[in-house]
Amino acid sequence: MEEKATYGLTPAQSVVHLQGRLSMHKNVYNVMATLTVEEDLDFDLLKKAFNIVAERNDCLRMCFKKKGSDLIQWFEDKREYNDIPVLKFETEKEQEEYLSKSTKKVVGFLKGNVVEPAFIKTFDGKSLIVLKVCHLVLDIYGTNIIYKDLFDVYYALKNGTEMPPALNSFEELIKADLKKQADPTYYEKNKKFFEEYFSSRENPYYAGVHGSEDPIWQKQVKKGRHAMKLFLFQNQTQGFAYKIEKPLVDKVLEYCQKSGITPANYLFYAVNVTLSKMNGNVKNMLPMELCNCRGTVAAKKCGGTKAQSVLCYTTFEHN
Repeated sequence: MEEKATYGLTPAQSVVHLQGRLSMHKNVYNVMATLTVEEDLDFDLLKKAFNIVAERNDCLRMCFKKKGSDLIQWFEDKREYNDIPVLKFETEKEQEEYLSKSTKKVVGFLKGNVVEPAFIKTFDGKSLIVLKVCHLVLDIYGTNIIYKDLFDVYYALKNGTEMPPALNSFEELIKADLKKQADPTYYEKNKKFFEEYFSSRENPYYAGVHGSEDPIWQKQVKKGRHAMKLFLFQNQTQGFAYKIEKPLVDKVLEYCQKSGITPANYLFYAVNVTLSKMNGNVKNMLPMELCNCRGTVAAKKCGGTKAQSVLCYTTFEHN
């Protein structure tokens, strides 16, 4: 039997793993994404589509094991998702309780469980697709890639049309990232950039939708690299969920389409603005700069985790 190639963690994955080692709450490994669809979906057909997506996207076939305090990873040739739960809720409270409980339970990525899909018939008659994934496997961009491929495959099956083109291999991106990581000239170049970037910025520091106005950063923006500032704070084990009503969602989507901003970036920006107004009573905060490192066409047509966060623990004084 052919032995599988194994890899260390990429720079983006290493930050996620570091967060997991240092955090009190291991659900930092979780990325929880939900997508509500107005139409009545055929969940049996959607299950079939999801397994086809797992064949087409190698990030859903990843395996991890510990090697000392670090991790190594490899890719299986095949993985079937035959136990996807199909749920129905009669009340909004029941549905929210299920989602909240699921969010807090850590994805068992060391047991070969890197993604936990669930299909839900909502209390108000809609279809809800839930993807809880390990952050080592998918970032938000990568999750959106999987959602798009899932529906492209679903409608191809439903309509009897040709399958959409398969996406790019995450394993190939990992190989490229690890090659760069091993190159000392690449490391020094990046080290110099971040030293200049952080030494020249103001404190406190807030970024707009497309990142900092700092000329050092804007030079990178022209090369297709974008950043979003997030302010996250530890609130023990309590979680919050805010419902955005449909009329406002429609206005947001219209604005995003006109201005070329992704809804995810718009949401990050909204969170940043909101927390900057309400964080006067929160002394300990964690500024996280999320850098979208998908600067190539190949990276943009691939699932997986590529976003790198630059972390530093800071105490802010607020007036």
